[in-house]
Amino acid sequence: MQEFTRADKLAARSDRAERDVGLADAARRQTVAELQRDTALAWLDRSYQETAREQLLQQLEQALLQVQAAEALYRSGRGSQADVYAARSEAEGLRDRIDEVEREITVATTRMARWIGDAAREPLAARPVLVRPTWAGDALVAPLDRHPAVAAHQQQEAAAEADARLAAANRRADWSVELMYSQRGPAYSNMVSINLSVPLQWDQKSRQDRELGARQALVEQARARREDAERATRAELAAWLQEWRSHEQRLRRHDDTLLPLAQQRSSAALSAYATGSGSLAAVLDARRNALQVHLERLQIERDIARVWAQFAFLMPPDAGTTPRTTP
Repeated sequence: MQEFTRADKLAARSDRAERDVGLADAARRQTVAELQRDTALAWLDRSYQETAREQLLQQLEQALLQVQAAEALYRSGRGSQADVYAARSEAEGLRDRIDEVEREITVATTRMARWIGDAAREPLAARPVLVRPTWAGDALVAPLDRHPAVAAHQQQEAAAEADARLAAANRRADWSVELMYSQRGPAYSNMVSINLSVPLQWDQKSRQDRELGARQALVEQARARREDAERATRAELAAWLQEWRSHEQRLRRHDDTLLPLAQQRSSAALSAYATGSGSLAAVLDARRNALQVHLERLQIERDIARVWAQFAFLMPPDAGTTPRTTP
């Protein structure tokens, strides 16, 4: 027996199979993008925490020298015991912050090991230049059809449309032809028969038409989900771009104003203390402020790096993601 399927139904089945392949490929691309992004975020977190540790270690070295100086002045009768306690407290506070940063480094390393294994414990290279892709400029012309999540919704919509076309093709039944050879007993001669089967679709309104209507409703649902995903993605990209701009503005303020002022304050307090017109508490407070400003600047750069990772690993390499230097 051979069933003769019509050409339009064969094409609909072939198209549906291709949509399954597209769905699998979109899911793979989305998984790869998420893995790359999460690995980059963990790498950046560890890199910036290691930089913060270096800054804290430098401050600890200066604090320990200040402890020695305060103790020497106290022994010589030119300083107070309160200054010694203040210097020691400052040093211990820095040690506590270093321990906290060490914990963050360990956590980031563990997260990296989740994606890249033992290589996560290797020393890190220099951080990449933080640049935005060309499509993330002021106009924000993003190729949404290459966004993994949006592409997955597009493939789901295409699969739903293929199901609807297949349901429409199934409204017309296929014919079948059967050839049979019967070898019978001695009282009868052998027989060859040919049967032509033409299925009759009774109550098509309640069966085939209902299935087609359900498939068409699923198409509308998939289309609505795809449009919602596109709007959500555009809003998310716009928020990231605004966050990037805000961080850039704050970074320039720290470089142009806050960091120089903190350094000048620290130098002035140290000069006043050296001449006897200032207190050790003022020196420690100025150094603490300078360290805080440096760490704040590092945190801002880290926030920019996290946005950069979201942009850099959002689209496939062939989606027009050529980097450009930030202004």
